[in-house]
Amino acid sequence: MYQACKNVDNLFSLIVGEEGHGSNLFTHPAQPYGSETPEQQAQAMMENTEAIENEQRKKLEKELNNIWAENSKAYAGYGTTSPTKEEIAEDEWMKNASMYAPTMSEVDRRQFEDSYEVWQWNEGVERQLDLQIQEEYAERMRNEGKYIVTYSVDLATNKVYDGEGKVSQDGENQLAHYKLMLESYGDKLENVLKNSGDYIIIGEEGLGSNFTVGGNERTPGNMNKDPLNDRITILMRDGDRIIIKEFNRASVDSTNYITNHKNAIGYDGRKHYATLKPGKYRLETFIRMRDGKERMLQDTGMKYLAFRITDHTPTVGVNPAHPERGNPGYAEGILIHANDTTSWNTSEGCQVIYYKDYTEMIKMFGTPVLIKNQQGKIIGTDWDFSKSIGRKGYYYLISQ
Repeated sequence: MYQACKNVDNLFSLIVGEEGHGSNLFTHPAQPYGSETPEQQAQAMMENTEAIENEQRKKLEKELNNIWAENSKAYAGYGTTSPTKEEIAEDEWMKNASMYAPTMSEVDRRQFEDSYEVWQWNEGVERQLDLQIQEEYAERMRNEGKYIVTYSVDLATNKVYDGEGKVSQDGENQLAHYKLMLESYGDKLENVLKNSGDYIIIGEEGLGSNFTVGGNERTPGNMNKDPLNDRITILMRDGDRIIIKEFNRASVDSTNYITNHKNAIGYDGRKHYATLKPGKYRLETFIRMRDGKERMLQDTGMKYLAFRITDHTPTVGVNPAHPERGNPGYAEGILIHANDTTSWNTSEGCQVIYYKDYTEMIKMFGTPVLIKNQQGKIIGTDWDFSKSIGRKGYYYLISQ
């Protein structure tokens, strides 16, 4: 901006003359006045004046074109990219940009105005997104310590911090608890979480919040008979620390209801679906599909990232849904996924986490992105999980 103002000052000097010298319009004519008559002298002066004005006009146009080129470079990309806040000047600064491009063509000016409109739109949307992020953070903090518990382990110091960044004795106790669990399977935490991005998930029966779901207006007798009373925990290596998130609205059991794979349709107090046997299982991430399209996680605007158990999955005793598979039996298609309804726990043998909490798990595997239309306007948000599809991990089901 300083350079643009300096260039304009140079133009002013070109027209009115440098200080102490005055204009060269009459003091330095293009040709000597050698005419013998006043008429001839007047004609010569007029011709010299026109020549000087034409020369100055060319210099002025050249200078203005240079200014336009400099400003085009300086203001390139506004509204078509997502600049950082440090790169975005105030509204008045953008308005002033057009003042320094007086030779802008109609097409260029229209493109500039369109870009400026997009920039204004995106500024407003980003302010709304900032408010949304603040609200989500407040909601997360309300649930912190109740439905979700977060710890961070500093591997350099071995100190454990809680969700507020304070050293936590509870966190140290939980870390020791999980290390003992892994050792019972012959594993060490530092070996299974060697590299950044490595993860394990642990399921524990009966250690949740006893949050209940179930029932609807069609089946009032089913109300609140499907508890999410277990705990599912993820531990992930993140550089020189380990992130631990405990989810206390979870279930490692199948539903208590009879279902049609979409809805709970009855309750008779008996188990109708498989109960996964405790053990260590290999996991793989994937995006859930429906009718050949990527599914979205209910009410979240996020693609539905889930975890597939890739090992053989034996059941506790007979699998009630498939008694022909013997005793003990086995199940197929066991996943770790979201409980994405309040009418039942949506598990016919899968391991589930209440969907409002589940988003905090899958965010650990993705990157937030802005969705823009062809004009560059922000029209929504999403999470990019493309780099996390097929990521391998382990699931330790401790008790049933």
